[in-house]
Amino acid sequence: MHAPRVTTRIAGSVPDALLVKGFSNLDKSAAGSEQLYRMLLAGRTDIIVGDTPAGVAYYAHKLNVPPAALRRIPVEMYCSSQYIAFSPDSDDEVVNAWANALATLRNSGALARIQRRYEHWVR
Repeated sequence: MHAPRVTTRIAGSVPDALLVKGFSNLDKSAAGSEQLYRMLLAGRTDIIVGDTPAGVAYYAHKLNVPPAALRRIPVEMYCSSQYIAFSPDSDDEVVNAWANALATLRNSGALARIQRRYEHWVR
């Protein structure tokens, strides 16, 4: 049986995790997420790997793709925390304002509501 080609980004934690898991059929030619979706929709690859449900929803909407056009198989490849990074010379007040705003969004439930707005496109 021939393993389908699996396309992911050129570099980053996703292709690294796939290599560690023994994937030998990787095509690491996509410079970014949008290119992954364009390759899939054009038939230039069989499978793409590398987005969260919110990312899938975002690119499906951006590329005007109906949810039924993408078959999503939720598989957790690895778990990673996300963060917002600031340069070392960023003003402490700006960094604190971002941290406080994010905490306010999280505590009020607004962050969860924003996430749900994007996830419904690909269910």
